[in-house]
Amino acid sequence: MQTTQETISILDTIVGHAVVVPDSLSGWRMVDDGFTADQSLAAIRAAGIENARILPAVQEKQEVCRVTTGTRTRFAVAVDWNALALAGRSDENWYAVRVAPGAQRTARPLALPADATDREKADADRRKGESIIERQLRQKGIDLYMPAFWEEIRAHRGHKMRARRLPLFPGYAFIRRAPRNGFKPVKDEVEGVIDFVSVKRRPMIFSEDDIRFLMIQMFEREQAFRIQKALRLEEARFKRKQTLNAELGRHLPRGRGRTVSLRAYADACINSLPASSRKRVLGIMSALDGLDQEYGLEDFRDPV
Repeated sequence: MQTTQETISILDTIVGHAVVVPDSLSGWRMVDDGFTADQSLAAIRAAGIENARILPAVQEKQEVCRVTTGTRTRFAVAVDWNALALAGRSDENWYAVRVAPGAQRTARPLALPADATDREKADADRRKGESIIERQLRQKGIDLYMPAFWEEIRAHRGHKMRARRLPLFPGYAFIRRAPRNGFKPVKDEVEGVIDFVSVKRRPMIFSEDDIRFLMIQMFEREQAFRIQKALRLEEARFKRKQTLNAELGRHLPRGRGRTVSLRAYADACINSLPASSRKRVLGIMSALDGLDQEYGLEDFRDPV
């Protein structure tokens, strides 16, 4: 599928701060509504969130112009991840572990109780795509990072679109641990961990800069995936709407004025149509109303 060209104009730029939190899936992530121009407000926002950090960030108000879908406005936030530092954790290092075959497959969705809070539901939703080894380490209270990226595939049977998260380094993940806590408990108690990557029988240490670089690259790749997915959905919605409107016009009698919308004209003459045409027109109008749902557009777009 050929990517639609777009022109981006920056309408306004605000320098401020972003509230970010550790995340085992993407390393770090910005919380919802986490950008603010005032550092004091950012501090208040971060105070109620465990392990939250405040980083410099820039928000751009962009005007996006596409040939197919017209012009719209969006807000893009660029976080200065290079300012990230782990204060108070100088006694911990990053180590690579070898992962057992199959342990990087996607884990089953988390089971939630009937009285689950909104926060628990949001956390379970965010962990869609979490691998088995990530869940095992997280449940043991071990800090980890498995660089991974998203891709979509279309199933051969049913042609349904499915997004899956794949490891950047198959067979490996990173954990952060203080040497005084030992390495044997990780190998013995965490299912899926085979061993540490070692040099001369000593676990190899990876610098914070190395892991931060991977986190930034994977974060940007995930954002690019989401943007491309949204773009293809928008293009599919536009083309599907054009097709449905053209078909709707063929079922309606001639004589619609230029100032009358096609939908309003359909509502006005629906009762005067033959039964077979009325049924088809109602189906088209229902399809037009459902274009806001992503599910209805899966068959009309390419995977990312």
